Amino acid sequence: MLGAVRVFGEIQTWDSALCNSMISCYARKGLTDEAMGLFAEATRKGVLPNEITFTSILRSHSSFGFAMEKTQIHCWICKLGLEADLIISSALVDMYSKLGSIESALKIFYEIDSKDLVSWNTMILGLAQNGRGKEALSLFGKLLDSRIQPDRITLHGVLLACSSEGMVNEGKRLFSLMDTKYRVTYNWEHCICVVDMMGRAGRCKEALGFIDKMPYNRNIALLETLLEASRIHGNLEIAELVAERMVKLGLRSSLPYTVLAELYGSRGRWESVARVWKHMKERGVKKVQGCSWICIRNCVYEFKGDELLHYGGEATYRILALLDWEIEDEGDETKHFDNQFWT
Repeated sequence: MLGAVRVFGEIQTWDSALCNSMISCYARKGLTDEAMGLFAEATRKGVLPNEITFTSILRSHSSFGFAMEKTQIHCWICKLGLEADLIISSALVDMYSKLGSIESALKIFYEIDSKDLVSWNTMILGLAQNGRGKEALSLFGKLLDSRIQPDRITLHGVLLACSSEGMVNEGKRLFSLMDTKYRVTYNWEHCICVVDMMGRAGRCKEALGFIDKMPYNRNIALLETLLEASRIHGNLEIAELVAERMVKLGLRSSLPYTVLAELYGSRGRWESVARVWKHMKERGVKKVQGCSWICIRNCVYEFKGDELLHYGGEATYRILALLDWEIEDEGDETKHFDNQFWT
């Protein structure tokens, strides 16, 4: 990647093919900032974008800070009369789905005259990933009615939809029919969907049995999915088994330790908590710091766990102190609301 950037920087004359190659390279690596920056610089130098340019930009990893820019790119596409292009339309559906603008994604999808499997898959996945599983399953039915043969990506989206809707039995049946009915060989991503849907339903023991039968029983993502489900449902027995496997695999992840410590702590087993932290320290595993983001006026701010000082922190704590004072001043009224909601 560094070599490509260096060679590109040495080229004096740009054309669309050259810029498209570099933008696509940035996009594939998830370097949205660099892709958008090069796109803007190329247009300033008079290098007009085409279908390949827009597709690379739209399918790059969406982030809070570039939501506005990407919708502006959609307007540019319309001005150039490229919105009817099938590849660009699918990329727009993907972009709006990643940004959570499902209604915009659906509008573009239904305006596509001749939908191919890519456009169907993009919309099904978009619906499933945004918690609209029933609509994703309905769309899958329409896909089958159109006589288009689903592939592994389609079925991945459908399994995600089953997971979000808590349709465990339906998801298990679909998984069992992948090879015989749809001629699709499952992979570890399909297995994660099944483990996730079982875990969400609290069927952690069944999920562990499913993992043991799969060729991916040492897959880290599968084990992490089940471990997180065990934490949510407070299933210490399964959490201990999964955490032990993860440690034996030599992982440097702090997840098995933090989950076990949380579950032991919830049961008042403080000696076990201390033992977990001791083992974690002895193995040289460091706890990953939590992090979250918020976008205000097209600017992304990052907040890390246990971070007391950050941009605008003093003003924030002054407001919190004022709110705390007002809450204390209310006194009995606050207690009234507590009783109203918790009794």
